[in-house]
Amino acid sequence: MKSFFVLLLALTLSACSTLSPVDKPTDGLNQAQRRAQLQALAAWQLRGRIAIRTETDGITANLDWRQDGNRSDIRLAGAFGAGATRVVRSAQGAEIYLDGDKPLYGDDAESLLYWETGLRIPLQALSSWLIGLAGPFDDAVYDDFGRLETLSYTDPEGIVWRAGFEEYTLVEDLQLPLRIQVRGAGFTLRLSADEWLPGERRVSTPAAPPRLMIPGRN
Repeated sequence: MKSFFVLLLALTLSACSTLSPVDKPTDGLNQAQRRAQLQALAAWQLRGRIAIRTETDGITANLDWRQDGNRSDIRLAGAFGAGATRVVRSAQGAEIYLDGDKPLYGDDAESLLYWETGLRIPLQALSSWLIGLAGPFDDAVYDDFGRLETLSYTDPEGIVWRAGFEEYTLVEDLQLPLRIQVRGAGFTLRLSADEWLPGERRVSTPAAPPRLMIPGRN
């Protein structure tokens, strides 16, 4: 396994985000309405930063996360000492690219990333958390405006992850997380958004009304 902590860096995320935090939304939406909005997002892109630390070490990296349905394309620039790391996860499996090396393949992205770098990140869960959407098995707490405030989640490895949603920002008509802190497996992750690009939204088609059956006619 390659050593993950190649370079020690300060863990404070600089406050240079161009997005403004929103403390009290005025749209009047409740929790169910916000969840429906977020579930309709078929694709999105987040550009920002991630800081990762243990009790003794840490790194920071620029983050570019692109989500298209169940497919995640995640790029970390400046992590692992130099260059870029790319992780792709989908229903077909996972790929990881380390600074120009040939791709490595695995069944799931979390295990592949941990094996190659020593880093644990709950990638599957984050694909929902990053837009402020709790998973079906998350123990979630919401604020007075229907936005995720905290949650806990136990992954397939039995690791308990806890996330805190520290700030939100308004993008189009969506309340999206601006800063998130995640703890688990001895790691603390701090994610900060610099740019949100919501993409296509799924449009639900109402069911056709039932046909009135008239005796003797089809």
